[in-house]
This record gives sequence, structure tokens and C-alpha cells, in this order.
Amino acid sequence: MNKKSALVVAVAGIALAAGGYQYLFKSAVSKPADIRQQLMASEAEASKAVVEMRPADVLKRQQKPTPEQLKANYQKFMANRPPYLDDVELPGEYSVDENGNLIVNGGVKDMLDYFMLGIGDIPFDQLHDLIAGNMYTSLQEPALSQALQLLDNYFSYVDSYDQWEKGFDKEQLVANDPANLKTLMQDLENLRRQHLGDEAYEAFFAEEAQTNAAYVDARIALQQEGLSESEKAAIRENLEQSLPESVRVAQKQAMVQVDLAEKTQALVNSGASEQEIYQARVEMVGEEAAQRLQAVDAEEKAWEQKRQQYKALLTDVPGTDGLSEDEKSQYIADVAQKELGLSANEIKRMQALDRIESAESSVQ
Repeated sequence: MNKKSALVVAVAGIALAAGGYQYLFKSAVSKPADIRQQLMASEAEASKAVVEMRPADVLKRQQKPTPEQLKANYQKFMANRPPYLDDVELPGEYSVDENGNLIVNGGVKDMLDYFMLGIGDIPFDQLHDLIAGNMYTSLQEPALSQALQLLDNYFSYVDSYDQWEKGFDKEQLVANDPANLKTLMQDLENLRRQHLGDEAYEAFFAEEAQTNAAYVDARIALQQEGLSESEKAAIRENLEQSLPESVRVAQKQAMVQVDLAEKTQALVNSGASEQEIYQARVEMVGEEAAQRLQAVDAEEKAWEQKRQQYKALLTDVPGTDGLSEDEKSQYIADVAQKELGLSANEIKRMQALDRIESAESSVQ
């Protein structure tokens, strides 16, 4: 696992017992990656390597921007966000109590994760300063100082997580050794509490920890020899009852989407008409959801048409001889905007997808 993916695991709170529900209840269904995830990957892989200090080193800097500089840099970033954040709004607002103290809840973690999506593309010192700028812009004392301290604690945690995660083969443990995985999950809880404190740990990770523990206990139970089908079913039922309510609801919704995706793909493969697909969706998720899905299909079809027109333009655009790469890119963007009617955001997405395809072709 490379540095970017290891740290994304840390900040995004991805469960160590990955794939638990589908592993125990149903085989996973492969689905096309979300366009935003593709853009994130393209920015990380196709751009030049970012030379950066480790998260812990950020906290040791002798020279730091002033509050006014932090706010100005944050506002500049938000006005010209990278492609993978173009369509992603800030996840919410910080909450404070009646005395002006920061309420440490999941919303704070969501805000941190929003900016941490830039790992691999933006140096850690800049990421830290962007979050600090957001805090200076959004909060007053005493919540401001409390949030800034939590930010420093979080960066310390991310750095320690990266070191901790290198000490074992997580994929092997998830697949083959749930007993030792359970021990490591306790180590991870201790690490998080050490750096973040009990309040932030409970707000950021407690539900994830409860979910992981339930999955691992079920995995261990299912490894017993000689279990009957009814005994296995009882273990799975006990697992579902052990999960937090929000996780149970999310999983049921996710499995509806998986079932829907499977049935839709089967209908497409069999040559079903749009009306037949629409009616099948109505039966599974209702009229309103089926209409939304139909609208999404139309948007994807329109986007694919634009994508093909743009790629055709790339192969036959005149007037680029003698231009630098930057000049050529801007020239093509101008032509695409005039001839194809693409918006500035659509052109950014096109260029990011170009980098994805270029990176993939260079690997092959």
C-alpha cells in the first residue's frame, strides 16, 4: 500500500473488516467507479509527485502563516477548487454550545475528510493551512482555539497511523486471520484515543469500531467447524442485530442498490427497452426513485455523447502547431467551449479524464 492510500484509509475511516456485509451475506458486485473517484485517482497518479513533509513535521514548522493569510489562502482555494471537489459542497458547519465551545461531533470529522481528499495532490502543510483557514473563517473563540488544537491532534494521529499500518499485512488479516485482526483493532482504538482524546474518538470512530467488532466476531464464529446452515444463519442474524441502527439502515439501502444494479444490468444485457427498465425500477424502488434514475441515465448518455465529441475534436483541432502544452490545452478548451458548448467545469472533467486515459495507456 502506498503512502496516499494508507493515509486515505486513516482519514476516511475505512473499516479494517472491509466488505463485511457483502462478504457474509452476499457476494460483492463490481460497479463502475464514481466519476469523482476517477478524478481523484487521476490527479494523484497523473500529476507530478508532490514533495511534502510528513503530517507530524507540519506541526513543528517554525514559520506559519498569519490568520489573515490562512483565511485568504482558504478563500482562494474554495474559489478555484480541484476537479474532484468541483461538485462536492462543504459537508456542513461547525457546531458550538451556548458558551461558544466547539461541539466535537461527526460534522467536524466530515469537514476534515473533505479537505483530506487532497492527500497526494496537495502537500500536508498546505492541507493543514486550508483547514485552519476554514476554521478561522468559520469560528470565534473559544471554539476556534479548540478546533485548531483538534486539527493538530488529527495530523499527529494521521502520521502515527501511517507508521502503525506499515507493521502488518492488513489484506491478509482481513481475509485469513480475524482473531489477530481483532487485536489490531484494539491497538487502533488505543492509538486514536491517545492522539485525539476520548471525546473526539467517540465522535469520529466509535460507530465504525462497533461495526468492525461485530463483523470480526461473526467471522470468527463462522470459522467453527461443523456448523449447520441454520447455525450460520443465526450468526448472521446476530451480527445484523449487533450493528448500530444507522449502519443497518445504510446496509439495507446499499443492498437495494446492489440488487437494482444487478437487475438493471441483466435487463440491458437482454436488450430490454427503456420502458421495461423503468418499470422494473418502479417495482423495486418506487416511481419517484425510478424517475430520478431515468434522469441520471439521460445525463450519463448526454455526457458520453459530449465525451465522444470532445475526443473527436482532440484528434482534429487545427491551429495548435508551435504551441506549448499549456497553450495547446487552453486553445483546445476555448474551441471546445465555443464549438461544443462545454462549461468550464465540463472542460476540467474532460481534461482530468484525458489524464486518466493517458496514465492507463502508459502503464499498459
